[in-house]
Amino acid sequence: MRGMSDIPLNPISKIDREPNGQLRPGSVLNPNGRPVGSYSGFRRVMETINAMMNDPKVQAKLQEALRKEAEEHPFRFARQFILPGIPYKDRKAFRERIRAAEQAAYEKAAGPFSNELKTQ
Repeated sequence: MRGMSDIPLNPISKIDREPNGQLRPGSVLNPNGRPVGSYSGFRRVMETINAMMNDPKVQAKLQEALRKEAEEHPFRFARQFILPGIPYKDRKAFRERIRAAEQAAYEKAAGPFSNELKTQ
């Protein structure tokens, strides 16, 4: 009579393990591989987003949302949407320009009637 440990779990697969449980080189856990035509979840999500983005109503809403963001938070808009599209070698200079504009806007908002003390 054979013991339970002698019976392979899946006689089709070539699972060959070391005594410590690691797979040996050349052993296969899934000999059939991934089914042909099967899609991963990420691919399905990307196809759904692409289909949705081709809808003119969605495009109009996105354009309006981006315009509103650019008007209300121009510096954040520049960092999130414009900066990634700039060539890498020019990004540092663009970041410095954004920072200078932010500083100027802050100083203008903290004008002569604010409670902040200016240090020399």
